[in-house]
Amino acid sequence: MEANAQASINKYAADISSIKAAEERISQYVHKTPVLSSETLNSISGRQLYFKCECFQKGGAFKFRGACNAIFSLTDVEAAKGVVTHSSGNHAAALSLAAKLRGIPAHIVIPKNAPKCKVENVMRYGGQVIWSEANVKSREEVAAKVLQDTGAVLIHPYNDGRIISGQGTISLELLEQVPHIDTIIVPLPSLLILQSGYLAAEPKGADDAARSKAAGSIVTLPDTKTIADGLRAVLGNLTWPVVRDLVDDIITVDDQEIIEAMRLCYEILKVAVEPSGAIGLAAVLSNSFRNNPTWKDCNKVGIILSGGNVDLDVLWESLNKRANSASGMSVHDECKLRFLELKAKRNYRFIIFKIEEKIQQVVVEKLGQPDESYEDLASSLPDDECRYAIYDFDFTTDENCQKSKIYFIAWSPDTSKVRSKMVYASSKDRFKRELDGFQVELQATDPSEMSIDIVKSRAM
Repeated sequence: MEANAQASINKYAADISSIKAAEERISQYVHKTPVLSSETLNSISGRQLYFKCECFQKGGAFKFRGACNAIFSLTDVEAAKGVVTHSSGNHAAALSLAAKLRGIPAHIVIPKNAPKCKVENVMRYGGQVIWSEANVKSREEVAAKVLQDTGAVLIHPYNDGRIISGQGTISLELLEQVPHIDTIIVPLPSLLILQSGYLAAEPKGADDAARSKAAGSIVTLPDTKTIADGLRAVLGNLTWPVVRDLVDDIITVDDQEIIEAMRLCYEILKVAVEPSGAIGLAAVLSNSFRNNPTWKDCNKVGIILSGGNVDLDVLWESLNKRANSASGMSVHDECKLRFLELKAKRNYRFIIFKIEEKIQQVVVEKLGQPDESYEDLASSLPDDECRYAIYDFDFTTDENCQKSKIYFIAWSPDTSKVRSKMVYASSKDRFKRELDGFQVELQATDPSEMSIDIVKSRAM
């Protein structure tokens, strides 16, 4: 990714120089957040994914970068009367914390449907909460009244050059940590990057940016409905030019895809993210991204996990709607019986297991007879579908001792459907717990990763 030379202060509300200035201004206050990766998620997505964990940022979200830059950009005269904003939560908490660090008041207009945990963060950081109705019009009207009454400075949650510059420091930091990245996926309209060659993600229930980009002008939705509360905001006159000119494409995903991505973050990355924070992963796993030939060569993808302020009551309610929730698919009793027979009686050389989503269970698909070989197992695995397999491998040690080891193989070919990869990945731990006794585990996306030579090398 390279900086777009046209990103000048005359054309956009921020540019590379203002982002670098923001980076210097806020460096003593913000965390340099880590970048995580996961071989399992790489296998599921068919890409190399790099997760920028802004959920570990102060205030629990990337918003602190922009808020901090805005607060510390104020002159002493401007700061004396405090600041005003309207926000559903993360910007509100971030501005409250930044204002607290500077020792000035923060008047925060919050919609009545804001997540409880985010409201509590605002109060914890000393923000003065003023309630509004649950729509943008009411938020803006209440904020205007507070502005008139207090004489404070308005810090818009996203349509502000200081905010855009501060949050743009994420890209500088990520590209320093992971050079030569092919693209970055960011949530809209909350986060913008003043560079070309990046993608954005947006909920289908709040897709005004995608509609605007398609229409060539700002499209305002009459209402928004999505679990990603941090992405219900609308485009502004400062954010729209960046979306119009610099965002290469906008991937829209539904709430179920977002929930699935949240679950994968919890189970595989072991990271708590809110719905808005998981949308980048949801986008890269979506069919609209995977099937778009424009992005087939984007192998190294940066994903911004933008926030981790989760309303736990809403989270568990959403996750429990999934039939294959965090515990994974149940395991049919025959699977356990056949595995015990393989261990105790050596009745089978291998067993192949399949997940039957219609009955929400892992079942036995094939039993390999004692005289069948490892090649028979490998040839029995489908080219474009995931499977689990168990193989009883006999070998002779260098000391001429006869031994055996039981291998567990997680077969997830690159050509299999994303949905299938996700189901098998999320059910693997439960399957392994219920069929306890594996000594070696192999994960393979193509036959070369589970060759007999690899099996032999792992036995010693």
